[in-house]
Amino acid sequence: MRTIRALITAAVALTAIAAYGQKPLEDIGQAYDRLVASLYTGGNIVSQTKENYPGWSRTEVRFAFPAKKSKLISDYNSTLFGWSAKAYSSFVKRAGANDNSQMNIAWGEDNRQETNFGSWPNRNYNIQFIRDGRDSTMRYAYALVWYVSNDSLLGSVDRYYGKDPRLSSRHTMVYGFNSKGRKGNWIIDKDNGSIYGPGISIDDKGVYINGTRLSDYANRGGEWTVDGTGNVYGPGISIDDKGIYIDGKKYSDYPLPTLQSEMKRLRNELDNIQLKKKIKNSTDFVNQFNNLHIFYSSLCSSYKDYKKCKGDEQTGQLMIMNLMVAVLNKANDMCSNYYNVINTPAKKFIASQLNAMADESKDQYIGDAFKAMAKELLSKAD
Repeated sequence: MRTIRALITAAVALTAIAAYGQKPLEDIGQAYDRLVASLYTGGNIVSQTKENYPGWSRTEVRFAFPAKKSKLISDYNSTLFGWSAKAYSSFVKRAGANDNSQMNIAWGEDNRQETNFGSWPNRNYNIQFIRDGRDSTMRYAYALVWYVSNDSLLGSVDRYYGKDPRLSSRHTMVYGFNSKGRKGNWIIDKDNGSIYGPGISIDDKGVYINGTRLSDYANRGGEWTVDGTGNVYGPGISIDDKGIYIDGKKYSDYPLPTLQSEMKRLRNELDNIQLKKKIKNSTDFVNQFNNLHIFYSSLCSSYKDYKKCKGDEQTGQLMIMNLMVAVLNKANDMCSNYYNVINTPAKKFIASQLNAMADESKDQYIGDAFKAMAKELLSKAD
């Protein structure tokens, strides 16, 4: 199965998924400065724009170097993913994705200017918005864009600093809290009753929880209360240990799971799909493989409509894809180690399941690897 292992390696590399390492998370500002310094030392900077004024700043760096020397960018990309759990907003988009979503970053005096990201379909985007720990009304935006052209890796690495555009109104109240696992801020617009919190957005666009729109919401004014533990009460709204209620209807439990906690739960579920006993025959193999296929199908469903986690949907999708690669590896190990103990009908059945998993896959490279695995398994049938 050497060919399949090569395909798996390609799948991991080309899907640009952050690994779940145990290494301490590097400070995002230091990681940016170190990357720019390395690009400068290596002669890889094509152009650089830097502005620094009271209340705002921006640094935009364009780079180019041989694609085979991509470790600098992949390391920084991993750091950005590591910070996604601490970001109050994220934007992640893979090259070739069938997705028209875009992101604008406002900057400059009174946020009068903005830079657009996401309009080029052949480019990869990773943007993380991080609150300034010293002033919750201010934020950093770190943006990484990269793509391969003629064996060169091209792109940009940018950093913006300024006031959060949502907090520019004098009619806005900001509450910070850090207890009961609800670290974050609540932002309430007193004029129309709009409210934004960790994983929650309620305004004229509707009620959004974890990025999923659940209902309409009529603008309303009134008195709001945010206590020291992060409970929120307003006109027709209560958000506390009992859940998120709007006009008497419960929409979700609270607090919401984080991306990292949900991914850890799924990873544990995958790890628990272990061989309860050594596979001795076709029945043992098929039973174990069915469990793997069921888990994989649930991942594909989560990828299509990612509702469970606080944070950006696309970041969650990339983490889901990381688990898909783990399923691919486990399936390959099963087929490599036990193909000699299963009969021809079982091999044909498993090959059909592998092809079905390829069709379910949301990534071309993972799908191709499943198909190659099915083809090789059929070649070993009597």
